[in-house]
Amino acid sequence: MNETNGQRASKKGVSRKLRLGTVATVTTVIVIAVVMLLNIGMDVLENRFPVSVDLTADGTFTVSDNSIQLAHGIRDNAAIESCEIVVFVDEALFLNDDYSAYPMVYQMREMYVQYYGTALGTEYFNDLLDSFETVLDQFYYMLKQYQVESGGKVTHRFVNMDANPALAAAYQDYDVEPGSVLFLNADGSRSQSFTLMDMISADMNTSNMTVDFSSEAERLVAAKINLVTAVNAKKATVLTGHGEDNNVLSSLKTMLIDNACDVVTMDITASEIPDDDTDMFIIPAATVDYSEEEIARLRAWLDNDGKRGRDLLVIADPLTRLPNLYELIGDEYGIEVLDQLVCETSDSNRYNSMALNAYGTVTESEYAASVVGQRVLMPMTRVLKLTVTDDTATSKYAKTLVEFDTSAKVQPLADMLASETAGVEEADMIAPDSYPVVGAAYTTAKQYDNDTDRYYTTNVLVFGSSMYFYDSVMNIPSASANEALFLDTFRGLTGLDSVISVSSRSLKEDTLDFGDSATQNTYAVIFMGILPLGFVIAGVVVFVIRRRL
Repeated sequence: MNETNGQRASKKGVSRKLRLGTVATVTTVIVIAVVMLLNIGMDVLENRFPVSVDLTADGTFTVSDNSIQLAHGIRDNAAIESCEIVVFVDEALFLNDDYSAYPMVYQMREMYVQYYGTALGTEYFNDLLDSFETVLDQFYYMLKQYQVESGGKVTHRFVNMDANPALAAAYQDYDVEPGSVLFLNADGSRSQSFTLMDMISADMNTSNMTVDFSSEAERLVAAKINLVTAVNAKKATVLTGHGEDNNVLSSLKTMLIDNACDVVTMDITASEIPDDDTDMFIIPAATVDYSEEEIARLRAWLDNDGKRGRDLLVIADPLTRLPNLYELIGDEYGIEVLDQLVCETSDSNRYNSMALNAYGTVTESEYAASVVGQRVLMPMTRVLKLTVTDDTATSKYAKTLVEFDTSAKVQPLADMLASETAGVEEADMIAPDSYPVVGAAYTTAKQYDNDTDRYYTTNVLVFGSSMYFYDSVMNIPSASANEALFLDTFRGLTGLDSVISVSSRSLKEDTLDFGDSATQNTYAVIFMGILPLGFVIAGVVVFVIRRRL
């Protein structure tokens, strides 16, 4: 019996619905499977190639170009095998702000309350906690960025010392504790460390009784990586015992340690000259002259039995005469420290309109090509005079590093010491003996050794301004070349071969903005934004097509 038209139409409709329903079900299953596979795949990629996108307005979670340059230098240098960063806390601290993984934070609260009282101390601690969370986020994403940008040479791991005592025991020789961050080279022979709390600094604003927090995370990480990966780290000995300027000493130690130079101090009045493992002696603005016996030891160390190969940095105190020390560098290395101070007569060449706060210009030399022509701030500068040739073909030659404009004059040190005021009147200034007026210079003395068929050199570097090295001066924006000039010259003279020069100042703006900032993982953006939107669009398309069928 034949089917009626209505029956056939009914079966056709059921068949069509069944077919479309089957297609929809299969499509749904496929989409879910694809999402699951993508999720698994992206999770694997995230672990192997961690990538993040910074959505903050001020780039809080983006490393600077200097850090990327450091990571790329490690990646491209075959002599550098790897750098491991071991963070001795549970990763939950970074993922969930779980401070039970780092109880030191709560100890900080007790300290604040004890020092400032309950109400104010609690307020300061809450500000610290907000700031610290941002610093931890910076650090966490920095670890991932270094791993990617270094081509996998800079790796990291998290070690919970309580939950994994056996794993923690593998690092017991490095004197670490919960909250330590340890940096190791490939064979573990070179190490550096700091604590998580070291990454945040606090400054009390006494005018309104608030605490300003800033991040040291990027500077510290870059410095420690640079230290453990440097191909030929150097050692400098700072000579003390002669009333040295502690501001200069502190700044120098920070800069050099951050740039792969081991720094030790030695009281030369009570100790013998150190052995052969020191590459440079540093005299940071002594205010008491060296004895003849100390000068003899210093001279013998520099000569090194005729082999030379050692360097000396002398930083002059502005108001002290040191005839024995200055005779050594003047007579033997051709750099005289004159009893005159540089005074600028042009407002455009001085800071805060003070004549003694003079700007000099970096001259062309063998080592400071990156800052040639830039200005450096040299307050209270002793005038230097070069008495040897600048011809590099000779066995002893001197080069200027900083020269002052022809608007510069000088004031005799005797007049300055006799003055009852700190200011300088232009009427008291006199013209220098000649131009250019020099504020920093170095001498290279070469000696040929027949046995080894090579030249050995001694470099003596002199800065006429001790305040040039003060942190308060180097952090002035118009003095940004101060640090670069010194570090580039130091690296060139000593042959220090680290990947980059790491600034002792933050590598980027370090004051944290705790507004409505947020960082999202790239893959979270994909799965929470791009894919859902794609599925919505696909659903609309399928709906329209089905309506037309």
